[in-house]
Amino acid sequence: MNAAVWVFSGHGSQWAGMGAPLLDELPFAATIDALEPVVNAELGFSPRKALITGDLEGVDRVQTMIFAMQVGLTALLRSRGAEPGAVIGHSVGEIAAAVTAGALSLDDGALLSCRRSRLLRRVAGNGAMVLVMLPFDEAERLLRGRSDAVAAIASAPAVTVIAGTPAAIGELAEAWRAAGVGVRQVASDVAFHSPQMDPLLDDLKTAAAGLRPHPYSVPVYSTALADSRALPTADGAYWAANLRNPVRLVRAITAAAEDGYRAFLEISPHPVVAHSILQTLTDVGVTDGFVSGTLRRQRPQTQALESALAALAEYTTTPTKG
Repeated sequence: MNAAVWVFSGHGSQWAGMGAPLLDELPFAATIDALEPVVNAELGFSPRKALITGDLEGVDRVQTMIFAMQVGLTALLRSRGAEPGAVIGHSVGEIAAAVTAGALSLDDGALLSCRRSRLLRRVAGNGAMVLVMLPFDEAERLLRGRSDAVAAIASAPAVTVIAGTPAAIGELAEAWRAAGVGVRQVASDVAFHSPQMDPLLDDLKTAAAGLRPHPYSVPVYSTALADSRALPTADGAYWAANLRNPVRLVRAITAAAEDGYRAFLEISPHPVVAHSILQTLTDVGVTDGFVSGTLRRQRPQTQALESALAALAEYTTTPTKG
């Protein structure tokens, strides 16, 4: 298939300075400014000012600004003539994916992002996450029966992110390192996609009660549902599942590849899942795929976006590719 899957990644792609130069681009700036009334009313800050100052303090601001960057980048990509063949959202990235695919309006996406982010303040500081070089099913088996640590994200065929209490994550990380298993700390004090999210779910459903979901206008592969091809409802129940359920990125990428997609573009301020996508494609035997990000930390941003689009265009127009 010629069109790329746009993959909207989650927490961790943020960096001070992201988006500031792109405010000179009208489609990006207009989208950021359109978010101003909702974000200011819900969280009390200006998205434009946050980009200019680089103030990304707190999980609520970080997650809201990731959403802002993703919808701003989408507007900029579309102004260049690019359109997704399908969308995949990773955790909070599913909100921007739903907006891009027409399932939520920009205002509804902003409202959901703000309210979801604000709820996370309640649990910030109580959790930790660690990346471990184990397949998701194996990690899940090893943690069976525990509530203080769970397999939270299926990042790649042999890579899983574990979420839980700081004590449990510290204990597990030490034990796995001693056993020769690769471990890397994740910069998060929130145990996303774990039982620590349970007290937030009813309030999230209530916060999302006023959303007006529409049918998806492009194909979508869900990372929150066991069946990646099941159509998300984009209502309050779905967004509760998005926060609580494991992120099944491997299944979503695999399903897209099985359906013929070969090009994947990560829509984010910095690539955090591009390598995982490449690993998954390799695991399912795709050797001619294309994986790129839109921006890179501390790199000229307009230039990075133009380079990614040029590389994607070259890939999709090359005979036998795409």
